[in-house]
Amino acid sequence: MPMWGNSPVAETLALILKSAVGDEQVACRDEIKHAMYRVVSYREDFNYLWNLRKGTTASNKFSPSRAEGEIFDWVRSEAGAEGRILVLVWDGMPTSEESTINVGDYVTPYDWSIAFSWNIFSKWSENRSQPSSSKLHLPELRLVFLDLKSQEHSGSFGHKVFPALGQAVPWVQSYRVLNSECIELAVLPCEDTGAFARLRSVVPAGAFGAECLLRDLVDPQRILSIYEAQEDRDRGVVLRALVELWMNQLVRPNNRHHVGNLVSPMLLAKGLDRPSSSLREVAIQTIEREAPLRRALSTLLEWIELVRQTDSGPHVSSEGLLSGKTDDKDLFDRRNNLVFLLIDDQYELGYNHVLGFVLFGNRYNQDSIENGPHWAFILPQVATLHCEKTIEHLLKRLDQFGKIKNWNAVRFADLSCDILLLDLRLWTDSSEQKKFMKLIVDACQSLGADKTIKDAVFLTAFEAAQTTAETGELECVEAIVLLPLLLSYIDPSIPIILFSSTHQTFVLQMVAHRPNIITTFTKPILDGYTETRTPSDYVGDLVRALRKAIDMHEARLVWRELAKVYETSKAGPLLMRVRHILSNGRPLEYTVTSEAIENLASEYLHSLATARFADSLMVPSNWLEGLNLEPYRPASALIGELLTEHAPKNLTLTEDSQRHRDFYKGIKTLTTVDDRIWESAIQPDVSYAVFWVVDKFRNLRAHYDIRVNPILS
Repeated sequence: MPMWGNSPVAETLALILKSAVGDEQVACRDEIKHAMYRVVSYREDFNYLWNLRKGTTASNKFSPSRAEGEIFDWVRSEAGAEGRILVLVWDGMPTSEESTINVGDYVTPYDWSIAFSWNIFSKWSENRSQPSSSKLHLPELRLVFLDLKSQEHSGSFGHKVFPALGQAVPWVQSYRVLNSECIELAVLPCEDTGAFARLRSVVPAGAFGAECLLRDLVDPQRILSIYEAQEDRDRGVVLRALVELWMNQLVRPNNRHHVGNLVSPMLLAKGLDRPSSSLREVAIQTIEREAPLRRALSTLLEWIELVRQTDSGPHVSSEGLLSGKTDDKDLFDRRNNLVFLLIDDQYELGYNHVLGFVLFGNRYNQDSIENGPHWAFILPQVATLHCEKTIEHLLKRLDQFGKIKNWNAVRFADLSCDILLLDLRLWTDSSEQKKFMKLIVDACQSLGADKTIKDAVFLTAFEAAQTTAETGELECVEAIVLLPLLLSYIDPSIPIILFSSTHQTFVLQMVAHRPNIITTFTKPILDGYTETRTPSDYVGDLVRALRKAIDMHEARLVWRELAKVYETSKAGPLLMRVRHILSNGRPLEYTVTSEAIENLASEYLHSLATARFADSLMVPSNWLEGLNLEPYRPASALIGELLTEHAPKNLTLTEDSQRHRDFYKGIKTLTTVDDRIWESAIQPDVSYAVFWVVDKFRNLRAHYDIRVNPILS
């Protein structure tokens, strides 16, 4: 008989029961034995009760056929008139990872009994229309538990609600060590088993003691089974109401953010690929390791149907988003050695692993993880993923700018990352929230942003954050977008992915005018209304956000070169000579001021930063034309010369581009054909479009003569 390592009460109860009803009638723990009784410890048999053992996560439901050794298999294989009786000793919770959130309050035996009952009942209801040969019968099941630890979870929803509503599920009975002083106990017809079973519901749940528990176990007819309760009256409506009550509690504003953070990494892992795929399974095991309470919470949400399982995918290949095997041509070496930074106070719940598997696929492994001051995973020659819990280091990197007077100036901010993923709520209580908002408000004031940025949305967010920093209460939710807005104004070219559970449309609209803030992805959230979205849908959003950010990072090299030229122009106007513009060979000269570079940067924000890559092809010529009264029209021969000199040797024009032949008719010197590169430029692809723009002004010294004041003729 499998015994417990540290549950003497469960062991004693099992021995008493064996002596009373016979050894063959009692199974202990997860013992594979079709016995009438099964005794379990909530602390030590937690994984068995919540069906969390390896290999059960993909099909965590009561069904006509189950694998041996699972709790659903034991319930399904009932035999005899007495059916199945689960005897649960609530002797504590399993040890789990440290968390600022009391996860155990969400997965007490009260929560388990309601969710477990609904799982069985709902599957039976769905199956009633099936042929009798495959019909799922409602089992003769009784759930009884001896409560030794409920006082440690007195603030939990289940502890508060179940005593008042326990009579709705009479097959679930709870007992304390001693009977409570309850007048109803005195009037129960204890000798009439049938009457006692139906009248015991007048007694508050938990009023019975251990003496009554032993009598009920020896004579289980004193308790209505789930089958008998349904025969008495339809319990489906009642159970559905109880489940909705639990759902409403979980999606309350005070709960849904915490619960969403606890289970979202697991949900995202399940959306990586189809069930049973190696990538998905490894990701789930990595995230769920040493986290039984959160795994149970995830199972609870599935059992009460607050979240949906997924069979769609795959969104991520086995080698991840950075596999290097996509159709994209890395013309500028901007898709290697990328640095991603995730700032999320809850990243250790598994968001770091989700990003790791999405970016690197099966090349992501914990053996290569650096756990120094900041978490990091490095895959040489591919990318680095850093994770931090706070914004302190990020804000220190902004000290380099001092007091900013001109927010139209072209700045290239080195934030020690290429792509930033930013959670908007980096706090767990009001004191941390107050400290967080004060840090951002102080940063804004140090940079002069509160006085010199004229954006009404930014000022609204600043005022809201200032109020929160003073009161500690988030009176205006607009405050949470202040940090991404500030970073966007400092450098509007750095890709910022909002990595948050904030789904409010008006909050996302507040950052919509900033082209480098990507709002494609939101963490899964429990709101009771988005049940049509599966984990796979959220992973798809994350992949699209990351791809957009990588494209934006590639285009950012244009901004970097603009920033370099802008710094030079601040010392005085530049003289730029453009060679081979006119057929007669006479060069054009342009005076370029810092204001002119600011105008060019503005065009960047309206073209490359917003993925209007085709429009960006005309930006340099339009800009140069605006600098001189003499019209500027690049000759076809110039385009051909530049392509010949600077383009990859396998790039050429194809017959499929005839609709552009008038513009490119001077190109006759090119060789070899690469249809994808050319056509994706026409359809516009970031790599090729950036080639055109960069060819004209990323490296001005290569194409033009640039001199600092005094202007030379």
